[in-house]
Amino acid sequence: MCEAEVNACSSSPCHQRATCLSRQGSFQCICPSGYVGATCDADADECSSSPCLNSGTCLNSPGSFHCLCPRGYSGPKCQVTLDLCSDFVCVAQFGLNFRTQLSPGSLLSSQPSLLLWRDLRGSA
Repeated sequence: MCEAEVNACSSSPCHQRATCLSRQGSFQCICPSGYVGATCDADADECSSSPCLNSGTCLNSPGSFHCLCPRGYSGPKCQVTLDLCSDFVCVAQFGLNFRTQLSPGSLLSSQPSLLLWRDLRGSA
């Protein structure tokens, strides 16, 4: 007597849209990125590999992760160094001082004598 081959994937044992492969009365789940386990039912901790650069903070989420970037950095993994003066007229000074003209008549400066924000038209 011949036994009919049973498709172990017919009951959809794999989670998270994983690919199910029928294997001689059993099955194998091929998990999508971000999921692990025999049936892909567990979230992988992508933050365990420290994917965020430049002291970014990694937040794990189901099937993915997100980086919170420190000031001056951007990008999916905080890999882009921002030019904080790119949209403005910026004058770099010796040390940690800077001066930026944000709009005609206004100035942002790191020097206490200029406050942090000063309207050059007269009001601070």
